[in-house]
Amino acid sequence: MKYINPHKMFIGCFIPNWLARCENISSSEKIVYARLCQFAGKDGECFPRQETIAVEVGLKVDAVNKIIKRLAELKLIESKRVGLGKPNKYKFLWHDLMNPDNGNHESRTMETIVQETDSGTEQETDSGTEHIYKENHIRESYIKRNVFKAPCVDEIVSYCRERNNNVDGAYFYDYYKTRGWLLGKTKMRDWKAAIRTWERNNKDTVPKQEERKLVI
Repeated sequence: MKYINPHKMFIGCFIPNWLARCENISSSEKIVYARLCQFAGKDGECFPRQETIAVEVGLKVDAVNKIIKRLAELKLIESKRVGLGKPNKYKFLWHDLMNPDNGNHESRTMETIVQETDSGTEQETDSGTEHIYKENHIRESYIKRNVFKAPCVDEIVSYCRERNNNVDGAYFYDYYKTRGWLLGKTKMRDWKAAIRTWERNNKDTVPKQEERKLVI
């Protein structure tokens, strides 16, 4: 058995103790709040797409959407629509749960890090925070590159011809489009890999696209 020392080993989202102790906030709501905090930049704002958040916390987009609305109702965040096709902008609100008088022992520097948006006071940072900020943006860029984008039928047909396989590209496209591009219950991540799987599984059973005939 191999042991690890988790002290400063990982980069991840952080759930503050004041939030972890709240019984009326679900675990999923806590983790989404924590992940939003990790996305925040020097100005205390963040704007990740809900699809990105869903990938990061292992939830469906619909669930993330409901949780963000719930966090806004709890006055923990402010969500502002920026424009059509653009991700919302999120700001974090001071909450009475953060008050040291309520048993929160993490607030020794709270007054220095709360951003006063009306006065324009900058959020205080240190080298450690700056390091985490950079790491978060590297990770966010990686996620954006790896969010699945459904192919068009021409791309699939072209790839099948390139591989000279026995997969009907149009049939493949219709099959997965009607299923929301799901592999079972999991969102497809690589459609080319799925085609190669069809090659192996259906080598002797699925006709090539030029051999398929319309049955009336």
